[in-house]
Amino acid sequence: MTPLRVLIATDTFKGSVPSPAVCSAIKRGLLDAGSPLLQSDVAIRVCPISDGGAGLIDVVCAAVPAMKRVRIDGQLTPLFGPLGEHLHSVYYAVNHEQHELVIEMAQAAGLPLVPEPLRNPLNTSSFGVGQLIDAAIRRETKDAEHWTVYLGIGGSSTNDGGLGALQALGLDVFVPSSHIDDDADSKEEVRLERPLVGRDLRHVTRLEPSAQFNQRFQGNVKIVLICDVDNPFVGPRGATRIYGPQKGATTDAILEELESGMNHVAGLIHNLTHIDVANMTGAGGAGGMSGSFACLTGAEWRCGADVVAGLVNLHQLVLDADLIITGEGSFDSQTLHHKKTAAKLAELVVQVNKATGGHRRVAVVCGRAQFEGGLNWNETRAARKLESGVDVQDGVDEESVLLHDVIHWVCPLTPGAFTVQEAMTNGSLCIEKVVSSEVHVWLEAFAT
Repeated sequence: MTPLRVLIATDTFKGSVPSPAVCSAIKRGLLDAGSPLLQSDVAIRVCPISDGGAGLIDVVCAAVPAMKRVRIDGQLTPLFGPLGEHLHSVYYAVNHEQHELVIEMAQAAGLPLVPEPLRNPLNTSSFGVGQLIDAAIRRETKDAEHWTVYLGIGGSSTNDGGLGALQALGLDVFVPSSHIDDDADSKEEVRLERPLVGRDLRHVTRLEPSAQFNQRFQGNVKIVLICDVDNPFVGPRGATRIYGPQKGATTDAILEELESGMNHVAGLIHNLTHIDVANMTGAGGAGGMSGSFACLTGAEWRCGADVVAGLVNLHQLVLDADLIITGEGSFDSQTLHHKKTAAKLAELVVQVNKATGGHRRVAVVCGRAQFEGGLNWNETRAARKLESGVDVQDGVDEESVLLHDVIHWVCPLTPGAFTVQEAMTNGSLCIEKVVSSEVHVWLEAFAT
């Protein structure tokens, strides 16, 4: 009997189990089943995936042999955290064969680095992110080859418009001298020497790229921001209003001060570049970093799931599989609508099936699954199949029908199999047990 070819490619169960551990737990659950279809361990391939947030480096290093983790020692290279504290060490990943660097913003400015009582984006800076980018570029890109820096900007603690990071990379930021020294002449303009924080934004008088800054971003380095948000820089759906509260901007006064500063900075960026960053779709990622980097460094934005899929060659892995097992912490209508990691993978399976005439199937393991009307996946899938003959103009989303057609099974940990507390505290074991109990259903579909 030919072994079934299985690909395990899952995202992190946020707050519970990192992506590589999720994949390992699923593999153990499969092997526990003892099916002859899974006799050969070689038939199971594991590929952790990510949307570009925290854990990105772990994912690419686990999936790509040529991608190596590199440590930067904070005692040898100055590295600041979001509150200006000195960081002992941070990491990035490098692939010398493909001339690629992978950097996580969360390493130097992630929300977990700020103790809960101190969370306030008026006081945090992305300066350390710029230091990390600078150190990695200096160390790795000395040759004349063109390098791509992939910067995952998820999970940040900052709302400084990305100016802190740009400041560390050579952007000169000027403020009135009275902003630094109460006794100074307010009309005198001075360069801000310390890391810029959120409360500085509305006091900035001028932005001036240094020669070093211009040379760096007109040379052999291209920055690609891994950004999945479509929020603008400012406004009701902007960086401050939507993401500020989860970073500690919990009062109207804090939100107003930050929003005023962001609007002011948007004007300065427009004066410098003639680009309307204020209303730019996607410019609100990481407290405005995606907007300022796009305008001032020429950085591109790309969907996190798509970037990671390219880095790990996910298309080929799907092509070589019969059963694809994916998952993430929450699988619901928003997962499908916003094309989050599991939905992106299912979409890729649809494309590969169309191109090859194949019948690959997807199983989703998740912390919870919740759909409109309280329906479970099988009920929503049956409803979509009934609708699949209806013209799309009648209100049926054709892409959604195709995803429902390829995703055959959704297996949540909660509610039912485990309590939320059990799933959060011992997630790996819960995942393994759920897979072990469900795998016979998946395999029967391939045995007929």
